[in-house]
Amino acid sequence: MATVAEALNLALDHHLSGRLEEARLLYGRIMEVDPDNPHALHFAGLLAAQTGAVADGVAMIGKAAALLPLAADIHGNLGKALMALGTTDGAARAAAAFRCVLALQPDGAGDWFALGGALIEAGDGPAAFRALTRALTASAATDSEPLAEAFERAGLRLYAAADWAGATDAFRKARTLAPQRAEAHRMLGAALAQTGDPEGAVAALTEALRLDPTLAEAQINLVHLLVTLGRFDEAERAGRRAVALDPGNADAYGNMAPLLEQTLRVAEALRQCARATRIAPQRAAFHRNRLSLLLHEGRRDEAVAVGREAIRLAPADAEAHLALAVALLASGQLREGWEEFEWRWETRQLDPVHRSFPQPQWTGAENVAGRTILLYAEQGLGDTLQFVRYAPLLAARGPG
Repeated sequence: MATVAEALNLALDHHLSGRLEEARLLYGRIMEVDPDNPHALHFAGLLAAQTGAVADGVAMIGKAAALLPLAADIHGNLGKALMALGTTDGAARAAAAFRCVLALQPDGAGDWFALGGALIEAGDGPAAFRALTRALTASAATDSEPLAEAFERAGLRLYAAADWAGATDAFRKARTLAPQRAEAHRMLGAALAQTGDPEGAVAALTEALRLDPTLAEAQINLVHLLVTLGRFDEAERAGRRAVALDPGNADAYGNMAPLLEQTLRVAEALRQCARATRIAPQRAAFHRNRLSLLLHEGRRDEAVAVGREAIRLAPADAEAHLALAVALLASGQLREGWEEFEWRWETRQLDPVHRSFPQPQWTGAENVAGRTILLYAEQGLGDTLQFVRYAPLLAARGPG
């Protein structure tokens, strides 16, 4: 009669030769005789995962890993099986398995790469970036396409978490590893735009378009950045190309509106806004842009109506509230306009002049008799001259 070891070798031969049913039956018989045989559990678990019974495979390989905690290959295969579950929880558990591998053999580039991939799927962008950086350090490869793609995916996680600096670092590594990947340059451009580096963003997007002139999203992003830099002719050319590349993309039209407004072509800007809104009626930003254009033409009531629609679509959008405030004030609806204007503190508009004090801000409701109030210029000189004339009225309320 064959020993367990001999039976296991025969089962493994069936498995590796593609005789999967014979292998499955023999693994099962071995585990009937020796239910805690870690090798039978390991190989049977691999076969189960290979043939679609992933959860069963995870259970068997997990038991094998518990029985042989120093077997790096078993922990590695457990991680792969957990990834095959296709769930966030499975990815998090896979990351734990790959960490066990690395505790046993810390210099494996492939293991760091596997950990990085698991962490990406688990939603931990910063840890994924660190793991992939270790993979890069441990690897002799300098132009690894899979590693570049992994850095891109980690960068997307960081970008989604508004970690602009982390995303920029990840996309830079992706670009270095695979400089011919247009997407790496495009993603880097998007991240640099968020870090406040429009020149760097334009350079990255321009390179992306050199590598792949059909990247409509890169053209669309380029329009906004070129407008920011005052390069209106280039922005318009990029905008026209974006529309030609992707005529069904609302942003292709929406990004043209601010450009046309800057160059005093308000009627055409309104037409572009209308096209964007028809394609994506739920996008509050397009209504916000239209509001600004309507005010430019003196159509205040229409601007207020459009502003209210933007707020309905995005109740927490501070920029939409601020746009509505401007429309309300322009139309003489001062009480509601000033209330909406308080949303300015939630935008980035006042970042350069925003001053934080430990003392509470005066809302106008508190009694100021016998108290001191600090007044300071918040916005432009015109606003300062407009409102400083009310300072004596406030001072008159102050004597105790």
